Amino acid sequence: MKYVLVDRYAELIKGETAVAYKNVPLGLDYYPASSLETVYSSALLMESLAQTAGMLIAATFDFQRKTVFAKIEEAVFPGLIRPGDRVELCARFLERMEGHCRMETHALVGDEEVGRMTGLFTALDLAQAEGAVFDTPEFARARSTSLRALGVPEVLKGAMPAGIC
Repeated sequence: MKYVLVDRYAELIKGETAVAYKNVPLGLDYYPASSLETVYSSALLMESLAQTAGMLIAATFDFQRKTVFAKIEEAVFPGLIRPGDRVELCARFLERMEGHCRMETHALVGDEEVGRMTGLFTALDLAQAEGAVFDTPEFARARSTSLRALGVPEVLKGAMPAGIC
C-alpha cells in the first residue's frame, strides 16, 4: 500500500472479521462540504474501508496473496466525518470463491454509521504467474514495514506466518 489510510488494527480474525481505526487529523483540508466546514471525503473513506478488508483477506491467506480491490458493488455514506473524528472501520467476509472475496464493510464515528460498502476483491497468488510480479524483495520489505507499523503482528497474536515481519 503506497498510501495507508488506516492507523491501527484492533482485531483481525482470519476468515471472519477485522476492526481498524482511522484518526482524522485536525490540520488537514480534506474536502470543503461548505464554506464553513471541511470533511473527510467519501473517496478517502472508501479507500480506508478497502484497506481494512484487504488486510483481512491478506491475513486469511497468510500473506501469500496480493489483494486487489476489483469492484464496488454498493457504497453509501449517510454521515459526515470531520477533522478530529476517530473512525471505526469494520470488514467481514460475505463470500469466498477461489481467488476472489466479496466483502462487506462499514464505518462508524461513535454510534453513528458514516459509511458502508460492499465490494469484490481478487487475491493474486504470489506463487503463481498472476502474482509473481509482486513477489519481489521490495514488495516483501514494504509489506513487512507496513504490517509492523499498523500493529498487525500484535493483533494476530502469534498467528503471523514466519518470515512475513
